[in-house]
Amino acid sequence: MCIRDSNYLDAKYLIDQLEKAIKNEATLIEIRGIDREKSFSQDRSEIMRKQEITQAIKKIPRVKLEDINGIVQNLTLRLRNSKVPYYKLEKVIFTEQVIKRGNISLREFDDLLKLDPFRMTDHDALLLARYFIEDNTQEFVILDMDKSLEYAVVKDIVKNIIGRYEILSERQENFLKASISKILRKFGKSSLRQAFRDKETNGYVTSEQMQEVFKDNGLRISHEELNYLVLRLFLYTNDLNKLPTSGIFEIFFEEEFKKEEPAKAPVKKEVQDIDSDEDF
Repeated sequence: MCIRDSNYLDAKYLIDQLEKAIKNEATLIEIRGIDREKSFSQDRSEIMRKQEITQAIKKIPRVKLEDINGIVQNLTLRLRNSKVPYYKLEKVIFTEQVIKRGNISLREFDDLLKLDPFRMTDHDALLLARYFIEDNTQEFVILDMDKSLEYAVVKDIVKNIIGRYEILSERQENFLKASISKILRKFGKSSLRQAFRDKETNGYVTSEQMQEVFKDNGLRISHEELNYLVLRLFLYTNDLNKLPTSGIFEIFFEEEFKKEEPAKAPVKKEVQDIDSDEDF
């Protein structure tokens, strides 16, 4: 073999080796690129997961008193119609187990408010339970269903918010029913229907609208009488802002009442003793 052929083979060998090296480097770069992309994808997934966790524990506005006023009004009307005095209510909420443990959780309270005698919707139950358990001094709070509060503290809050409410005796109810019936009958059924027609929506009024009708037409309905009227109409819908005007005519125009005049003595409120030890 001549020198020229030997040099040619050496050059060819070097070229082949160089091409392999370039090819290997390209493959390595490609692999590194894939690894970087995979790493970037994993990092992005981790960031998204952390964002989801952060959003899940994101703080929400605290529950304010004005948020639960309507809920509490509806609740007390249900309790009054069911003849459940406050001291019995306390026995349902603060069981021996709760007292022994010394605290009650948000989850417990939420579940409890959906049962008898409360029978609240999921939305209302959670809102009221949050007001009782969460720290209302903070503008924003983290929703934690396992958060608990001392039994004695919750008891005071419940008493202040729901507090004393009136349970009418049968005698009181008869007195108020007869008294209201006399006023409305004197005004006249057709006149009363016409008066409500301007205020009602699809046959319903709020307690404020009903009071306006009585005032605008000179019907002297006392505070106790108005409360009783609302109490009776609430039974139809369980909604204080949706009282059926048809119920007024059904109750106070169609029912039979005793012929004697209603007593002139003022109605004496019978407020249940919240410290009574009577069993539920």
